[in-house]
Amino acid sequence: MKYQRIINKLITQGIIEAEEADLYAYGLEITILYTISITISAFISILMHGTFIYLIFLAAFLPLRRSAGGFHFDSSFVCQFFSQVLIVLPQIIIPKILQTNISPLWFSALFVIDLLILHKKGAIVSKNRFSDEEMINKFTKKSFHILVIYFIVFILFTFFNKELVAYTLLYVVMLQGILLLIPEKK
Repeated sequence: MKYQRIINKLITQGIIEAEEADLYAYGLEITILYTISITISAFISILMHGTFIYLIFLAAFLPLRRSAGGFHFDSSFVCQFFSQVLIVLPQIIIPKILQTNISPLWFSALFVIDLLILHKKGAIVSKNRFSDEEMINKFTKKSFHILVIYFIVFILFTFFNKELVAYTLLYVVMLQGILLLIPEKK
């Protein structure tokens, strides 16, 4: 088991029970992976002068992803690699789209498409999390509300000529729709 020394120290100090060791090891591993991922992507954003897009992306994507769920890789390495790619991608794409002078309103139909995908598929709860029909309905409803709020924010930022924020929200919505459409392995 990874992090055995840390877990053993927590057990000997009476902070956790020995029966909970696997759970804490998993939590520690996830915390370290997220910390590494966020640090790497923040560093890349700074190098690319895309910190603002990165922060908007994180602020919008994390709550939506947490409630709507979607595709997950089995390997944490592959997951981290693709997460980095998906975080860096808007920092490359959005400035190029802004140069085209296409109004984000033309893309507003993508919000409707994502709402329809969510309505049709429902939230996809991680296989690592206990879920029942009631919980899935709760996550689907929460995700729907988040998308509606994002759509309103998207329209407002478009109206006030803040296309950078609008396109970043649009990217988040498109990405989440795709992650809901990719089938999970059974």
